[in-house]
Amino acid sequence: MHHLRATDIDLPYREGIVLEKSSKKGQKCFVGLERDVTLINCEQNLIPPNTRVTLKIEEPEGSKKLKGYLTSPKQIREEAGIYWGYSVRIAKCLSEVINSSYDFVIGTSERGTPIEEINIPKKEGCKILIVFGGLNGLESAIESDPNINLNNPKDYFENYFNCLPDQGSRIIRTEEAIPICLTALKYKLNCLI
Repeated sequence: MHHLRATDIDLPYREGIVLEKSSKKGQKCFVGLERDVTLINCEQNLIPPNTRVTLKIEEPEGSKKLKGYLTSPKQIREEAGIYWGYSVRIAKCLSEVINSSYDFVIGTSERGTPIEEINIPKKEGCKILIVFGGLNGLESAIESDPNINLNNPKDYFENYFNCLPDQGSRIIRTEEAIPICLTALKYKLNCLI
């Protein structure tokens, strides 16, 4: 899915920002179009300004105004079959993130097993969590977590892999590692389908 142009309203979904201004009919959102969208399926001023939202947009016949309904990336995937991106969340410690709601947990590290050697079990509807460390790596996150009593990070994950063996640089930043690892995992995950 490529970024949508400001004139493209063929696809009724957009990411937007809730604006300070509103109308009697609802809050206004900027979604990258020439016109703002009126958010109509929530109470007036329920969402704080500058909040990012995902909308399904309608352009009622005979009206120049756009209406938008709150939606979710999951709903977009189900309705339109379109991938709408991954989700990110912040936790105080690693043990806060990893729980039994995931079928498979993968850790990434330059000290991990080369990706060619990892195996992911085939399971329909499998929920996979991929964990990326900061500048000091997952090793530091495990070491500083008071709820984890392990010496070897490999023992904490079903797979602990290196997505870019022989990387040729001292460190890969997290924002660089995410698309690299997702690309490297794509083949492994496609084999599960």
